[in-house]
Amino acid sequence: MMAKKYLDERGQFTEPAGGSGTVTSDQITDATTVGKSVLTAADAAAARTAIGAVAIGTTGATAMAGNKIPTATERGGVLQQTAVTDAAAAPTQQDFNGLLAKLRTAGILAT
Repeated sequence: MMAKKYLDERGQFTEPAGGSGTVTSDQITDATTVGKSVLTAADAAAARTAIGAVAIGTTGATAMAGNKIPTATERGGVLQQTAVTDAAAAPTQQDFNGLLAKLRTAGILAT
């Protein structure tokens, strides 16, 4: 298949230059401001800022890291509680209520 040819400024058929020269993000006419900011971002954090992504952290305005392990005092999906020992025999009402209390404290059950 033959390459497409175009008329140049002198009215002569010519093939496009194809890849020579430098193109800046400002020269991309159909790119949005956000797209240009991503193209020129210095690093991944700057790119996340450009698209308005929530930062990874531990506050109410940040997202939780995927490898975050919740603790007994710091929320992270489910508030981890202290261990409950396995029942050695038939569970008692006290055993069952203790487990329910842990689930309520973790926010899994309503109080």
